[in-house]
Amino acid sequence: EGALTNPRLRDAKMLAEKMGMTIKYCPIYEHRDVDSIVFFKEDELVVGEDRYEKREYGRIEHIKAEKGEPIIIPANTIVINTNKLKREYSSFNIFHECFHYDQHYLFYCLQEMASNDDRVVPMKTVIIEEGKEYKDTLHFIENQANRGGLALMMPEDHTKQMIWEECGKVTNCAHSGEMYEAAGEAMHGKLAVPEFRIRQRMIQLGNVRARGAMNKANRKSIAPFAFDPDSWRDSEHTFVIDYVNVRGLSEKNADLRYLLDSGKYVYADGHVVKNTPECVRWDPEREEHLLTDWAYAHVDKCCLRFERKYVQKNVGRYVYGRLYFDPNYEKMCKFYMDDEINRKQLSMSEAQYEYENNFPEDFKEAFEKLMRKNGETQETMAEKLGTTRKTLREWLQDPDRKITPDFVVYVSQLWKLPDFIGDLLMESAGKQLSRKQPRNRALKYIRKSLWDQGVDAANEYLESHEHDKLSLQ
Repeated sequence: EGALTNPRLRDAKMLAEKMGMTIKYCPIYEHRDVDSIVFFKEDELVVGEDRYEKREYGRIEHIKAEKGEPIIIPANTIVINTNKLKREYSSFNIFHECFHYDQHYLFYCLQEMASNDDRVVPMKTVIIEEGKEYKDTLHFIENQANRGGLALMMPEDHTKQMIWEECGKVTNCAHSGEMYEAAGEAMHGKLAVPEFRIRQRMIQLGNVRARGAMNKANRKSIAPFAFDPDSWRDSEHTFVIDYVNVRGLSEKNADLRYLLDSGKYVYADGHVVKNTPECVRWDPEREEHLLTDWAYAHVDKCCLRFERKYVQKNVGRYVYGRLYFDPNYEKMCKFYMDDEINRKQLSMSEAQYEYENNFPEDFKEAFEKLMRKNGETQETMAEKLGTTRKTLREWLQDPDRKITPDFVVYVSQLWKLPDFIGDLLMESAGKQLSRKQPRNRALKYIRKSLWDQGVDAANEYLESHEHDKLSLQ
């Protein structure tokens, strides 16, 4: 009560507890890029402590733990991945999962009654942002929870009032970027919300010019800037870019490489800017280029605008009884289904439906389809399987006698097959994993939770549960 107007009462943990939920902080092993998960029912989760190492240009490499251990997560639990988030920065994710629990619990119940295949749940296209349609169930759900999480942190009416008041207090600013930067810093102090979340909410509530405030590049803050709003209305566009991304793009794009190599443009404070005295200056103390005061107020007139190609995080894997997104799972789904997604312009769930319908029923055809997709030949696969091309060819020609469930799981781990594709390959071999046998239950778990961890991780899991390792014989 009162949280709509009193920021001190907007406590994410308190809200979760009031809703009957428990918060658990775990280093999630099986889904490296997942920030948080809500568990509607009791389930097993693999945990393991990761580490990070600094690389060139400030890049941080995420290195997974050597192995993980399964633990039981009770129903009605929010799990925060401490491999990705510190406890003190988890409020948004708790709000996000609370929104899921309140608004999407019926989605889980509907699947419990009907099917754990989200494609069969009827839905209609909903337009959340002008010009964008969301046809994937999970895409819509995740977008809704992202917006809902921000709204719980910063309710609309109170936040609009704060933005208006704090912007009104700013004096002696050179341009709108500086005004929103100062207002955002003041709101950060009063709300105890990270500045990038405040920036998100400002933009979400219609303050387009806030895009020029509270930006970071190369893992550090850059100076605020201003622009003509018509030049940056699309979220895919940006004037801010990391140096490592500029280097990568210039290697692929001859035009950009020419502009940089010729000295016509230089990298300065998160921007690629015209190399003229009007636009750029050299700072001897920082030993780097910076924009001039005029350029900071007119980045659209002197800086290159880039277009971001988003990897759609919001459509990911749905595991019955959980809600979360797994970018790595989505990445591999897109890799295997790129024809359906790109050529036929299908949504993720539609592409999966088409992929399943067109998957070869003959094991040899199915194996070779996946083998070619991974850039392999029978010679290279025979080497990886520790056999000869002749022997592999004999196995493929007589799968009923030669191909075992272990073989299918082994190659599925080699190729990092999403679990549904591994199931299709198993089906084409005429094999199945009966849950009545403990080792088969372990194999099913490997394909569900350790699908992208490789053969060694699968064997470690089998040995830790006192089962024989994968065998190709």
